[in-house]
Amino acid sequence: SGWTVVLTQIGYATGLFFFVPLGDLFEKRLYICSLMFCTGLALIGLSASTNLHMLYGFTLLASFCSITTQILIPFAASLSQRDKSAEVVGLLMSGVLVGILFARTVAGLISTLWSWHAVYLFSGCSILLLSLAMWFQLPKAKTQLQMSILQIYGSLFTFAKTEPMLIRRSMIGGLGFGMLSIIFTTMTFILAEAPYHFNDFQIGLMGIVGVVGIWSSQWTGKMIGRHREKWIAHLATCGLILAWIPLFFAQNYLWIYILGLILAYFGISCLHVL
Repeated sequence: SGWTVVLTQIGYATGLFFFVPLGDLFEKRLYICSLMFCTGLALIGLSASTNLHMLYGFTLLASFCSITTQILIPFAASLSQRDKSAEVVGLLMSGVLVGILFARTVAGLISTLWSWHAVYLFSGCSILLLSLAMWFQLPKAKTQLQMSILQIYGSLFTFAKTEPMLIRRSMIGGLGFGMLSIIFTTMTFILAEAPYHFNDFQIGLMGIVGVVGIWSSQWTGKMIGRHREKWIAHLATCGLILAWIPLFFAQNYLWIYILGLILAYFGISCLHVL
């Protein structure tokens, strides 16, 4: 199980680097739907895995293509009115966080009733259906960018040199994402063992705690619209740092663990909108 988590992060990071910049080069509706379609097929293949090689291969492929959100959100923001773009991003990030957290609840229920194979099969079929819905709902948007692929990738390093704020935000976002990965990876081990002995469904119910992320994402979007970005960044960072204190006592007190989760979800949700 440890290697599947590692490969998921490697695939996702690689997909971010190679696929997201190309969102400015290709027609966005076709690009988004194609990536979603590939992700759905990879998840269905993952559900049919019969050995570790298949499991690792399809895990890497699914995570590699599952970066659609990072293309879809800027696309939606570009379609909205300029003064409403921050609120649109906040609303979309609320939906993303709800999906991430409640997916654990649904996955826990499915794996309890059937098996882990059914979780990936359900996920793959759902994404295929969503890719079809996206094809009919998203507007066709041709790109106006006059750059080659090499120039696009080269511009990433140019931004790294000329935009220090972007680097700082990227580092903070990376640390927040790392913290979220640590929480999700260790949650099962903490809650499945003494003194809790939770089953998959009960562990998945912990995703309900993340409802705070729904509110915080929308609230952050409104605050950004009022030009309070720096204040939000400081508040979110403090929330992430303070969350480690109650999380340290996760194996002793459930309510303290939940408090740590709330602080972490709040901080991460705010940072994602920033």
